[in-house]
Amino acid sequence: SEAAVKLATYDYGDGVGPGLVEGDRIRDLRSMARELADLFERLPTIAEEEAARVPSVPLRIEQLLAPVPQPRRFIGIGLNYRSHA
Repeated sequence: SEAAVKLATYDYGDGVGPGLVEGDRIRDLRSMARELADLFERLPTIAEEEAARVPSVPLRIEQLLAPVPQPRRFIGIGLNYRSHA
């Protein structure tokens, strides 16, 4: 079974950008993409070894931001609409 990848948008103190959460640390992926949405497009080409070479900082929960600050699309499905209408 493969481990889940935990991506986040994070305030690093000197700027906001995507990160890879690893336990109580977060890897700074700003050198790979400006924002998380851009990183999604590159995920198939980013090797695990490449991500391991970028620096990490201690993870502080109060610095986590919305995963995708400005989503390009939003899709909602009202599967339980009748039970609430």
